[in-house]
Amino acid sequence: RRSGSEDGIEVAPCLTALGQLSVARSSYASAESLLRQSLEIRRRLQGSAHLETIRGMNHLGAALQALARTDEAEKLYEEAVRLSRNALGSEHEVYAASINNLGLLLSQRGTTESLQRAEPLLRESLDILERILGDEDGRIVDSLVNLSYVLEQRGEYAAAKPFAGKAVEIDRKIHGSSHPSLANALNGFATLLERMGDFAEAEEAYRETLAIRRETQGSQHRDVGTALNNLANLLRTQERFSEADTLYVEAIDVYREALGSDHFWVTFVLLNRAKLLELSGDCESAVDVFNEALRIRSLHLEEHHWRIAEVKALFGGCLTALGRFDKAEQMLLNCYPPLAKARGERHRATQDAIQRIVDLYAAWEKPREASVYRAKLHEKQRRGAAASQTSRNGSEEKRTAEVKP
Repeated sequence: RRSGSEDGIEVAPCLTALGQLSVARSSYASAESLLRQSLEIRRRLQGSAHLETIRGMNHLGAALQALARTDEAEKLYEEAVRLSRNALGSEHEVYAASINNLGLLLSQRGTTESLQRAEPLLRESLDILERILGDEDGRIVDSLVNLSYVLEQRGEYAAAKPFAGKAVEIDRKIHGSSHPSLANALNGFATLLERMGDFAEAEEAYRETLAIRRETQGSQHRDVGTALNNLANLLRTQERFSEADTLYVEAIDVYREALGSDHFWVTFVLLNRAKLLELSGDCESAVDVFNEALRIRSLHLEEHHWRIAEVKALFGGCLTALGRFDKAEQMLLNCYPPLAKARGERHRATQDAIQRIVDLYAAWEKPREASVYRAKLHEKQRRGAAASQTSRNGSEEKRTAEVKP
């Protein structure tokens, strides 16, 4: 190929194909470089509003999202939405894909505001695709899964279940019993079943997801790591700690092999494993895992980011259980303001952090300080505040740090 600005338009599809191959191999840094070059060529020679340029924005956004650079990905998706709506119209498949990608990114942020923004985007994407393609086309499966996911994140399980079930049904009909798309649909359905308390069916779906991903993507693919983590979360909820820990350790190894030792996604599994160790009574080992998660997140985020505060909230609870009250107080009081600012006072993560502060002061025999923070608890949370810090609901803790595909 020619160098730099001399590249012709014929180079762009080759770069895109190589970038997509890198994505399939979980080589996201390489994918970003290739997809960025392709997009720059298309912008220069075809213009930003060209169909293939907009597709390129979505491809690059997905690579950036996999690299945990979500702010950059969000800007690209927003540009793709604006340009595709203006240039292609609101009934075009690329516009539907663009709003789907933006909606999924927002839903994965997990804040109340982002979930409110995500739902209408995902509903619009699904409606467009059903009008264009029909309601039994395999290309609508991702939209069904994503809409189910955002509804699940908002606690609307009954509303989410028909979308998740339909995704699995369509995928089985089109792809048979062993395809990556079916694994994605099954994973979403399994997560929903778990949230609804149907653990037996959820485990069956998680195990089928894992088997399909091992067979079709190889044992070291990042999606296998996600499947291992999600199955381990379910087993932890059922206090099957030994089985779950084996899966977490394997998931961490897979993520590090596929994504890099210090990739942001590794921290999600580390946090899940740390909570398991704490719940099983091995708080000393949990401290090491919490420290590793905090170290990695600090490489990616500013000190007062809510994702770092999330780690400190969980870590502080563990330190309380060990009786290291001074260190726990420092960590917990530092985590509360960023969580309240980013996620809101009544968000589950913020309320859980406040509850840990109450637990700390109760264990430390400081009732006056405990009462100050107990007053900040939402009424629903306050009714359960009498429970000690050693008897927390494991499934509630799990959702704070759960990894999604």
